[in-house]
Amino acid sequence: DVLYASARDGMLYSLASVDAPFRAEQPLFFPRFFHQLVMSDARHVVALGGISGMHFGSRIRSVETVELGRSEPTVITFTLQNPLRGRNRQGTFAALGSLYVFGGNRSLNQHDFAPEDFVADAGRLDLSGLAWHPLPDYPK
Repeated sequence: DVLYASARDGMLYSLASVDAPFRAEQPLFFPRFFHQLVMSDARHVVALGGISGMHFGSRIRSVETVELGRSEPTVITFTLQNPLRGRNRQGTFAALGSLYVFGGNRSLNQHDFAPEDFVADAGRLDLSGLAWHPLPDYPK
């Protein structure tokens, strides 16, 4: 009895009556359009596929379940292969839908500070497509 829709702004909207306005329910973790919404039960909307913008990049790979009426923040976790040699102490920042990772220490031990333990490689993780893209080495 309720229509759910979302667009590129990332908000999940509901329409309970043709005479009523759309109501903002809650945001998707990954704003997307050209996607499909499916009700898995009376309280959960599943967002499948889509793109994050008008570009030729990767498609959104995560399948996102939105629990209607939930007030707590949404947390999404992934386990991915890391093509970079750094395993800790990397510099990171997030911008424009990507996670940038550079430098770091290739050892997992906390006190390995020998020069050969530090690496200069860098990469960008496209968060919507979950794909790594190499970047030039980080300068010393």
